[in-house]
Amino acid sequence: MKRIAAVLSLWAVGATAAQAQLLDLKTVPPGRLFGYFLGDVLVSRVEIVTAPGWRVVPASFPRPHELDYWLDLRDVQEKTEKTRAGGERVTIILTYQSFYAPLEPRRMTIPAFALELTDGTQRVETHSAAWQFLSSPLREISQEKGMDFSQIQPDHLPQRRTTLPEKAGFAGSILAALFALAVLMRRAALPPFGGRPDRPFATALRGLRRLRDTAEGRIEGMRLVHGAFDATAGYVVMTEDVPGVLRSRPDLAREAAEIDAFFAASREAFFGGGAVSWSVGRLRALCRRLRATGLPS
Repeated sequence: MKRIAAVLSLWAVGATAAQAQLLDLKTVPPGRLFGYFLGDVLVSRVEIVTAPGWRVVPASFPRPHELDYWLDLRDVQEKTEKTRAGGERVTIILTYQSFYAPLEPRRMTIPAFALELTDGTQRVETHSAAWQFLSSPLREISQEKGMDFSQIQPDHLPQRRTTLPEKAGFAGSILAALFALAVLMRRAALPPFGGRPDRPFATALRGLRRLRDTAEGRIEGMRLVHGAFDATAGYVVMTEDVPGVLRSRPDLAREAAEIDAFFAASREAFFGGGAVSWSVGRLRALCRRLRATGLPS
């Protein structure tokens, strides 16, 4: 009797010590505890918060294994975080699989398991809580006469439904994509739409981009811009022809002042003996704006 009393006393001291080192310990079973059949999987969770300075011994975590002839612990996932107080917050997710095939609904028990806590010098043991679920038979024991549910039943035939809306939507999407592709190919002058007419000011702009802003570059740039005006009007455009070109092309009206300035600078450079006052950059800017005016190019 004295030995039994001593053992019970030591167990009580250990339990009290474990409770003192735990701030929280709870077992969370699945949200549904009924309607489980042969082969079903059940997932529970154990949450532990230790006191400052204490932690759960990693070696005490449960490992996947066969718990009983009807129950396997399939998977164990553990997450450990430090608390602000200096303890640990441990979450253990356990995946069980039941292989029990009852003849009638029966309550089954998932057993508790032990965990060890340590502060580095001493160890105490604590336990999760056991919990129960209701296991159900796959078929009833007594059957109606002439009905054998032990055999595999035929699959349910799928309901017939029309897929016309989906087909129409798919066809519409394809047509829209083809139309968009055709528009892009036409704008890019790709086959089968062929090439588009050359755009005089766009051509002049490409030539200007290759020129440096030197005296020779400015003279060559003037010639390129004159060539663009000639190609646009269909004849050689002189200074006195500018008003007529502007009247025939109203889309040039907003650039009329800059066009007049260009021809005045050109006359001075080619016929007045002066230097070319327009930089290559200014010539490029004029061609860039004229290219965007909708000239036949």
